[in-house]
Amino acid sequence: MTRVLLVATTTGYQTRAFGEAAERLGIDIALATDRCKTLDDPWRDRAIPVRFHDEEASVAAIVREAWRAPFAGVLAVGDRPVIVAARAAAALGLCFHPPDAACAGHNKRLTRERLRDAGLPVPWFASFAIDDPAPLRPGAVALPAVVKPLVLSGSRGVIRANTAGELAAAHQRVVGRVERAGQGGVRDLLGADDDVHGGPLLPASSGPTTVGTAAHRSHRG
Repeated sequence: MTRVLLVATTTGYQTRAFGEAAERLGIDIALATDRCKTLDDPWRDRAIPVRFHDEEASVAAIVREAWRAPFAGVLAVGDRPVIVAARAAAALGLCFHPPDAACAGHNKRLTRERLRDAGLPVPWFASFAIDDPAPLRPGAVALPAVVKPLVLSGSRGVIRANTAGELAAAHQRVVGRVERAGQGGVRDLLGADDDVHGGPLLPASSGPTTVGTAAHRSHRG
């Protein structure tokens, strides 16, 4: 039977849909999840225990399992699982997203920069350091705007600002959200563009139809 690896979190509700589809197609799904590695198969799903913050060890665990029973393909559900899946697929010589692209997709600013540099339509956006006062100066950023963190998902920290006062308040709230989420080492925030008006995406050269701001902590000696 064809065997496919699915990398996901233990709380990922989508895994059941993948399992049902695989059963209909006669495909064996093997899971790699962030389950407890101390207990023996606590979820009764025979999942390979991985840790998304330790990509090297996670990939090694997947490769060891592939030696025992090879995989014909790799799937992933979620921002963090896709990076481990990409590295594992590269190590196994399987088709998947390149690891560099998977990492870029985890960061909103990098994603938009890659799309822009490839000549694809992207909304207007800008990036500022968290401790850079420039975006908060009058007239520095066209309003309305949306401030969002680069690394959080699920619309966490996405705040619209219609006035300069709301922009300053949104900036402060998003910085606090990043800190509470344990992303203190990642100081990037992305501002939203097309989220404001919902208009068509335009190449950067066409000028902004909607405006965004972003922030990250600058490195000062």
